[in-house]
Amino acid sequence: MGSILQDFLENVEVKPYDLAIKDEVEEISYKALDDLVNKIAVRLSGKIEQIDNIIPIVLDRSPQVIASMFACWKLGIAYTIIDKKPVERAKLILNDINSSVIIDDDFLLFIDDDNEPSTDYFLKNNSFDDLAAVIWTSGTTGIPKGVMLSHKNFYLMKNACFEVIDTIPDVLNLSSFAVAAGQVCMFLPLSEGSTIHIIDIDKIMDIKWLIRYILSNNISFGFFPPQLAQIFLKYGSNILKTIVLSADRASNIYSEKTQILNSYGSTETSVFSCFFSVDKLYDRVPIGKALKYWDIFLLDKNDNEITERDIIGEICVSGNIALGYFNDEKLTKEKFVPNHFSKSENDKILYRTGDLAYYNKNNDLVYYQRKDFMINLKGYRVDPSEIEQNILKIGGITGAVCASFNASKITKIADDTRLYLGYVSDKVFYEDFIKFKLKEVLPDFMIPSVIQAIDQIPLNNSGKIDRQNIVPENIVELFQEKNLERFYVAPRDDTEKLLVKAYSEILNLDENLISITDDFFYLGGDSLQASKLLIKINKILNKQIVNFGVFRTHSTVLSLLKFIEDEGYDPIFTFNSSDVKPPLFFVHSCAGGSILYTELAKHINKDQGFYVLEFPYYEDDEILMSINSVAKQYIKHVKKIVHEGPYYIGGWSLGGIIAYEIARLLEENGEKVIKLYLLDPTFYSNIKMTVINDPIKNAAERANKDIKTLLENGENLQLRILKYLHIKIICWESLLLNTVQNLMIVM
Repeated sequence: MGSILQDFLENVEVKPYDLAIKDEVEEISYKALDDLVNKIAVRLSGKIEQIDNIIPIVLDRSPQVIASMFACWKLGIAYTIIDKKPVERAKLILNDINSSVIIDDDFLLFIDDDNEPSTDYFLKNNSFDDLAAVIWTSGTTGIPKGVMLSHKNFYLMKNACFEVIDTIPDVLNLSSFAVAAGQVCMFLPLSEGSTIHIIDIDKIMDIKWLIRYILSNNISFGFFPPQLAQIFLKYGSNILKTIVLSADRASNIYSEKTQILNSYGSTETSVFSCFFSVDKLYDRVPIGKALKYWDIFLLDKNDNEITERDIIGEICVSGNIALGYFNDEKLTKEKFVPNHFSKSENDKILYRTGDLAYYNKNNDLVYYQRKDFMINLKGYRVDPSEIEQNILKIGGITGAVCASFNASKITKIADDTRLYLGYVSDKVFYEDFIKFKLKEVLPDFMIPSVIQAIDQIPLNNSGKIDRQNIVPENIVELFQEKNLERFYVAPRDDTEKLLVKAYSEILNLDENLISITDDFFYLGGDSLQASKLLIKINKILNKQIVNFGVFRTHSTVLSLLKFIEDEGYDPIFTFNSSDVKPPLFFVHSCAGGSILYTELAKHINKDQGFYVLEFPYYEDDEILMSINSVAKQYIKHVKKIVHEGPYYIGGWSLGGIIAYEIARLLEENGEKVIKLYLLDPTFYSNIKMTVINDPIKNAAERANKDIKTLLENGENLQLRILKYLHIKIICWESLLLNTVQNLMIVM
């Protein structure tokens, strides 16, 4: 049988120089990724002990995480990915794994110090049923539970996805690598020979930036939670060909221009087990029918199978299901039970999902709700007990209950599930203090929107917690008015009034109650609502906030305006302002920032100015689609520094295209352009270009063809410089460059 690792290694052989991973810092080919895998495997092989069969990977989202996963598999051992934060949660998992070695930042510092032996030295044959990974989910005891997945689980899941989706093109990775969805977004493209695009989490909610990125990289496929999918379809309809919804329950989402697939599954069922192609608007979008490698049974309370429609029962899954829970035999036996419906020797176990559903008239399953009190929150399965257990660690709190409530009527976001937390204590706690303590041990999506002191835990007639009556009847008032007791500062001018009004419209709160010192997120806002707010703010200020990260740290009206006043939003970032020699102006790549030119800036002579144009400014939506309008705006800012030529212009990737248009417009207006540097210029048919029959394009194509020929002939060439009039075109294979500093020789 095959494996994800074998698929990857085949692609290394067949398409070594094709792009495997792209993030905002680097691009890595399949061969370069495999080289990195081998370096990590060499160091790991010298560190692991005989008792180590699961290696923790504790790294930020990066290509190094993916390489570490494959390195573990090459050594015949499993991995587990752990988010660095919350720190306490990470410590709990590390203690449970108890490995003698951890792949972290310190580990990677020394991977180049080891002598690299032949790959055959450490490449092991993984059995189809061997443990491949442990993925951690929310646990009822306040401690996360680890789901054990085999190589078979991952491989069959991949095969099933290919049967439904046919082919997996380039994929945006929008999730934490530690969760199942994040790992699916790695395996599918690398098995297909496509590219993984690792996107900064903070930038995901900037919808216009995301649309620009998708267009620039010809991406046609993505996994989205329903709330983000709805926003994306509204502002970017017909850009993606296929969207997979990563949630059990979705409603009122449909597009005639984009294929919408609703997926169902959990980590225990190898991530997926059902798909449904959304063909119209539904109040409850069906989750469909079982995929090829799974069987689904709908059981009543007596474990009898339900086949009639509209009768609610528990979803139970057999077939390609997980091996069980790590170090928790009791829970494994409780959830993974004998399959009395089995028709095969290989299908003896049934996983009880705890999800309730029913069949509709087309015999498609429709998700209803959880059987227990697990909560489906923003694409995650959340056990409220984990939140309750952690708040009880705060001294003075003696009891706590957590439940979900639907905030859709308040926020106007479909299926907007929020968390309510009630606690019992003789002390008085500020809500911000409790949130701060919870954020030390819980991820942001598990922080309750409403936290309230209560007199006692609600109980039913049996003396158990009455989970049907945890959320108070006045939850709407609590959600809207929970910050009324804070210090209030009224808006002082028209701009502040407009921004406060924007906050109120997005949060559906009375604008007269919002202080300019109020934090958007403490008012109940979340990342999805923030993406809508950014669009409003951009229009009000006629300025583009560079990315969502700016808003995360400046989320009050007062702080946001002060940041803009102090920092300004001139799109030119200054590395060196010397005026001894004519300065160099470089245009951002498709990522929109200046960070990619940091290494290059170090090697520019100190007597030569070096400026980078970022993408923070727009006047209307035309700039999103027109290179010409982008170039015209940038020329205005370049001329503030250099009033008349000569001009030295350059850009990498998409920046090369914009730089060319800037130079063309300058010369068209009689200005003098001395040098135009196009660093690996990329041309996209779906971007409106001013010049169609472009000699630069033809030259770039010739350069790429020439590079390919040289590589096939075995010549070790890093850069190929072709001159076209006053223009230098620099094309290179990504795998031959580790940093941008190699470009210094062209200056």
